[in-house]
Amino acid sequence: MPRKKAKNAYHHGDLRRALVSVASDMLSERGVSDFSLREACRRAGVTIGAAIHHFGSSRGLLTAVATSAFERLCSVFEAAQDHPGPPIDQLIQALEGYAGLSKSIPGPFSIMFRWDLLDTEDPAFAEVGPRSYALLSEQVRRAAAPGNSERDIGFASDALWAAIHGLVDLGLLDKDGEGSEKIGFSVRAVIDGMLRGATDQA
Repeated sequence: MPRKKAKNAYHHGDLRRALVSVASDMLSERGVSDFSLREACRRAGVTIGAAIHHFGSSRGLLTAVATSAFERLCSVFEAAQDHPGPPIDQLIQALEGYAGLSKSIPGPFSIMFRWDLLDTEDPAFAEVGPRSYALLSEQVRRAAAPGNSERDIGFASDALWAAIHGLVDLGLLDKDGEGSEKIGFSVRAVIDGMLRGATDQA
C-alpha cells in the first residue's frame, strides 16, 4: 500500500513560503538570538533536510525572510506614490509606511540590515534592497526643488532613511502619539536643509 503523507506535510511549492512564514513568526516572538532552523522545521512540520534543500542553512532562511520584508517595503514605497497631495506629502506617507512596517513585522524588520546574519550575495536579496532605496530616492527627488545634483539627492536619501530608522529603533515614534508629526518634521528638515528646498507642486 502507498504510504500516507504526514498530516503536516507541505506540498513542494508551499514549503518555502511556509518556512519563511514560520521563521518570521519565531523572530517576532523570540528574536534572532534564539532562532533555530531545527525548531522552524518542527513548527512547519517538515524535515530539516527539506529546509536545507531549499535554503542551504539557517542563514539562507533568514535571508529569505529579510528578502520578503524588503519586498513588502518596496510595496509600501510604491503605494505612497498614489497618496493624494504634493510629492513631499507622498514622501512623508512612504516613511510613515516604513515605520508602520516595523510594527507589523517586527521580527523580519529586525534582521533586514543584519549583514552578519544574511547572505548578501543571494540574487533576490541583492536586487530588492537597492530597489527599495531607489524608490525612496526617487520620492526624495520628486519632493525637492529642481536643480539638485544626484549626489545631493543621495545624501538626502541616506539622511532620511537613517533618521526614520533611528526614530523607529529608539521607539520614539510611539511616544505621546507624535509619530506622524516627527516623521513630517524630519522629512521637511532634510529636504529644506540639505537640498534646494521642497516643492509643494503636485
